[in-house]
Amino acid sequence: MKCFSEETKRRMSIAHKGKHLSKEAREKLSIAMRGERNPLYGKRLSLSEETRRRMSIAHKGKRISDSQKQCISETLKGHSVSEETRNKLRAAFKGRTLSQETRMKMSVADAGRIGPMRGKHHSETVKNKIAKALKGRTLSDIQRRHISQGHKGMHLSASHRLHLSEGMSKKWQNPEFVKKMIQGFHHRPTSLETKVATILDKYFPRQFAYNGDFSLGIAIGGQIPDFVNVNGKKQIIEVFGDYWHSQMLTKNRWKVSELGKIMIYNSLGYDCLVLWQKDIKKQPEVEIANTIKSFVTKRRRG
Repeated sequence: MKCFSEETKRRMSIAHKGKHLSKEAREKLSIAMRGERNPLYGKRLSLSEETRRRMSIAHKGKRISDSQKQCISETLKGHSVSEETRNKLRAAFKGRTLSQETRMKMSVADAGRIGPMRGKHHSETVKNKIAKALKGRTLSDIQRRHISQGHKGMHLSASHRLHLSEGMSKKWQNPEFVKKMIQGFHHRPTSLETKVATILDKYFPRQFAYNGDFSLGIAIGGQIPDFVNVNGKKQIIEVFGDYWHSQMLTKNRWKVSELGKIMIYNSLGYDCLVLWQKDIKKQPEVEIANTIKSFVTKRRRG
């Protein structure tokens, strides 16, 4: 293999500086090197450790400029990879795992760099394409385990958590977002909610309607009430499971606690009754109906 001296390389570099091939010339070169005419056609490139080391040194510290990125982007526009090529790439990378050392090097190399999507947002068209591409996909147990291990030991700062919380609170004010989320959960009435719905239909016909699956499209203060009064009264009934709403699970989530829910609804002019699992299971139907009656007939202050 012919090797040029450093001086020769320098002269060649100077001679070619500023030169640009025309679009026609690039097209001719592309055609000339396609398929079997390419010297690497059908061959698997195997680089020696020395070659790899040299390439690594040559590329160290290099960064692609914005103009280069733009040129690459323009060149690849309209280019699509065939299914055959995708399958080959998939097979080539299958089973490959990066060592901890390599991951650490990548992490150090990217430290301090601003992400390419920082401050940008995908258009609705792009969002729909991504959603369509991911529809029906499920993560394997191995992928889930890898994700879990990758997040172990990670801690978000207080400011980051607050930023995420505020962002999600704003999203939950949007009925369209709420509808998509609930549909994704495939939410349906629980056995407790079904029992309460039966009692409401029997003792308070046409006064309350189920909304726990967002079927009425009602979200109040970022919350989705289980039952809502449909006769103009600002009354809400929530059904709480003993485990999911226990103090152990709600100690850091004030909004889903009994007091939190009542205070959120009260601040927006709604009265709220919370029915607990232990009471629904233990008390007779009539006793539950009397509790609801006291709530319904109670005169609101102010």
